[in-house]
Amino acid sequence: MGGAHALECRRPSSHLLQGSFPVYQSLRDLSHDPELSRALGNMIVTWAHAETILIHALARVSGMTANMAQTGYYRLPTFEARTNFILALINEWDGAGFPKNDIVTEIQKLGKLAGTRNGWVHGDWCVSKDKKETVIFRPQS
Repeated sequence: MGGAHALECRRPSSHLLQGSFPVYQSLRDLSHDPELSRALGNMIVTWAHAETILIHALARVSGMTANMAQTGYYRLPTFEARTNFILALINEWDGAGFPKNDIVTEIQKLGKLAGTRNGWVHGDWCVSKDKKETVIFRPQS
């Protein structure tokens, strides 16, 4: 399977100042840029680890087993709903022996990163015809 396929997109970018629209091709993989591919893969693995930590935090603050917390966590429809639920429970949690404020801060930081992560994961990855510029087009909702 090759990197780019036949779908072509003309999108405005910084080239607008030059009066031209570059042509981008949607990507199927990042074989043209192994460094970017590695970085994106690392981000995905790091995000998955962060979600695992959130599941264990949910288990701790709710008194559930990790398996029960994981089942409930993934029944919540969005990352925002998951973090808000955990934060609400933390407000009622005794938390003796744990840095409660630090835990809240870290969960809030993850919540702020979720939009960026979603743009990377759910965006339309494209590359310029010369394969020098990789961009992500994010449809506005």
